[in-house]
Amino acid sequence: MLGRLSRFLPLSLAAVIGLSSLGSGHGALARQNGEAVRDEERVTAVDVLIQLINSQSLKPIPAPRSPKPGDFSVFLDGEPVPVVGVEANSSSSAEPWRVVIYFDLPLTSSRTVRWASSLLAERLRELLDLGPVEIVVADPEPGRHLAASRDLELIDSMLSGIFLRTEGEDRLVRRREQFLIKRAAKPRAGARGAMSEKATAAERRLIRESQDDMASWLIDNTGDKAGRVLFLVSDGFDLDPGRYYADAAVGADLPPEAASAAPAHAEAASTPVSRDTETRARTLAAYGWTVVALSAPEKVRGAARFGIQWAPPKMLIPTVSLRSIAVWLDGNRSPKKADAYNELGLSLRAQGKLEEAEEAFRRSIYRYYDHPKTAQRQATALVNLGETLELQGKSLEARDAYRSAVAFDADLADAYPFTVARLTDPLAPLALLAEASAGRVVDESGSLKEMLAALQDRVRVTYQIAGPPDGSLREIEVHSNNRAGVQAPGWSRSGTPVTVGELRLRRLLGGQVDAGDLPVRVSCDDLRGDAASEGSSVTLGVRFLPVADAELSAANPIRLTWGSRGPETDVVAEHRLLSPETLAGGVLDQRVDLPSGHVWAGVVVEEVSTGAWGGGICELE
Repeated sequence: MLGRLSRFLPLSLAAVIGLSSLGSGHGALARQNGEAVRDEERVTAVDVLIQLINSQSLKPIPAPRSPKPGDFSVFLDGEPVPVVGVEANSSSSAEPWRVVIYFDLPLTSSRTVRWASSLLAERLRELLDLGPVEIVVADPEPGRHLAASRDLELIDSMLSGIFLRTEGEDRLVRRREQFLIKRAAKPRAGARGAMSEKATAAERRLIRESQDDMASWLIDNTGDKAGRVLFLVSDGFDLDPGRYYADAAVGADLPPEAASAAPAHAEAASTPVSRDTETRARTLAAYGWTVVALSAPEKVRGAARFGIQWAPPKMLIPTVSLRSIAVWLDGNRSPKKADAYNELGLSLRAQGKLEEAEEAFRRSIYRYYDHPKTAQRQATALVNLGETLELQGKSLEARDAYRSAVAFDADLADAYPFTVARLTDPLAPLALLAEASAGRVVDESGSLKEMLAALQDRVRVTYQIAGPPDGSLREIEVHSNNRAGVQAPGWSRSGTPVTVGELRLRRLLGGQVDAGDLPVRVSCDDLRGDAASEGSSVTLGVRFLPVADAELSAANPIRLTWGSRGPETDVVAEHRLLSPETLAGGVLDQRVDLPSGHVWAGVVVEEVSTGAWGGGICELE
């Protein structure tokens, strides 16, 4: 990116360009005898990719072949900034996209994992037209499953492996199932109310940890390409989980399965989860990630619905590609054989041969292959499987079987009341992520085809900002001066945003091992028993090495983010920019006020201009 942008700016300014990528090397904190950058020369060029749309129909329209800077106007927080370059993303000289497929297993069902992997395999050529594809699987923490590749057969094989062998954890629905089971055993309203509060807090923590893991990975792996697209495979979550548990606690009817008719972001400022989600959406958009969220629709046919999870473990299945798997599955549908396997399973179970019975029931379900004409018989086979799994002590798998049975026969819900557990509006947070980044929520195959075509036809607009980075998120607007509408990310950044410092502190205090790459050491002096101190507090001694020999200036600000947390409480964080005088000698003390129950305190130190950081925590006795 630096080589491309430098042609728009004087050579003397090229060294300070690079805001749209997160620096991985040490900056002022790590440099010996660093050279200060003169503030008056601080100019940064930033790329934003936009989609031209028809102002009436709001549908994408082709980008002009030779767009010019004068065709567009850019505003940051309402103030105009210079546009210094424009390029059609479809031009021969345009750089490829950074394409990441991210499977968020903790918040995803097996059904969505299979549906999305199959759908992506169908569109693999269009994906590769964007750029090399990499695959990340969060289980629960994200790890690179496949490095960026243009090998179609290799990527298809990887998606095939995920389709066949990867199970979504669907933790939120499982938690709600457990809550309903426990609720049935606690009829008193007071006990149910306490259960509701505890369950709400636990679900919020699970959502935050999963989303923090994803955001941290994306920020740390931003790279140097201006075009970054994230295909996020997820079932989403509720922006207000407390409402679900409150209704369930008093025994009221649970919220309907269908999403509310209100806009997806209507609750965006009302709950801790929604506020976190909106902040995260703005941050990822500011880092240039276009989010395309993939979540399976309610009605999914065939293997993607129940998939290979119902296939018998001894059955051999081709693993060359998802396309060959689909053909093979279609050729093995046989309701008559399915009925026979179901009868065999009952006979084996009566003889006490539980493992053999389980396999027979799985073969039965597999042979039905989700055909609508045999829905009642499939429900019966699934109940038989669930009962057999329970006899073997496999309660989680049994609940999956019962839930699938209810999907075929709703009348069974009374016999298995926990199966009504569900998310009420899980696409709302995915819509927030997509809206902030000019992306889309895909819950049908046609939507992905349209989105891939639109990504191919985006326009790269380069604008210029002056002054040192201050760690702020800025609202961005891009207007076309040729009467076309514009779909663009809603947020830009000046250096490393404060939200990233808070994210890193939360992960450190949550037990994350990675503490960045800057040499920061933290010690603590517990003052909670000191009568002279004002309330409960701890003093953190923060040492920066080898900062004493580094030359610092306002052009290279250092930010300190500090805070604390308890076993069942959220992180309370504060932050400030540090002056060179504050850092003299490479040591400073930071007092942290501790709310009741907080037993860990920590600090994150960041170089705002590059994103390099370090940190540490103290556990208080």
